[in-house]
Amino acid sequence: MITGRTVKREQFDASFSRFVEDAAGTDIYACYQCGMCSGGCPVSFMMDYTPRQIMRMAQLGMKEDVLSSTTIWLCASCNTCFTRCPREIDLPEVMATLKSRAIKEGFPSKIMEGQILYKTMVENMKKYGRVHETEVFVNFASKAGMNKLIKQLPMGLTLFRKGKLKLSPEKIKSVEQLKALIQSAKHVEEEEDKENKEG
Repeated sequence: MITGRTVKREQFDASFSRFVEDAAGTDIYACYQCGMCSGGCPVSFMMDYTPRQIMRMAQLGMKEDVLSSTTIWLCASCNTCFTRCPREIDLPEVMATLKSRAIKEGFPSKIMEGQILYKTMVENMKKYGRVHETEVFVNFASKAGMNKLIKQLPMGLTLFRKGKLKLSPEKIKSVEQLKALIQSAKHVEEEEDKENKEG
């Protein structure tokens, strides 16, 4: 049972479970459902499934439910779950893997702002090798609606006055190497997807 409903065997996809484990680089089957992640998550009260439930659903291969959940988009990657996990499972990395897969497979998000913000941050990271918060926020606001920018402007100005927001971005020394690495990883992923479809 997941949140009071019966789960049918047809919903289980073992290949999805293997994909999540390989892509996230963490042993999802090590999770024994202690609930420490859900208990410490600062935004779990807003989620349709708790982090613990997402982990169990990923283990079972419940692809449709996981990739269409609000949980993956509400995850703030704060690492509270990771630091509290007795099995040292990198749940933020699992969530990032699920976000990327949901975008790639075209799963519509119930929280469009979350998907827009994630895409904007990934694009920014590829560009500079680190996140330039000011540019991310402006780009996010232009895509999500200027009302978002106006609403958050007072906080932005406060952060700017305190030196927390930089006007010009700082690049890492080896941006080109990072881009090559990302391209290589993308190629490997495409090859794996091709093999899975043929197999």
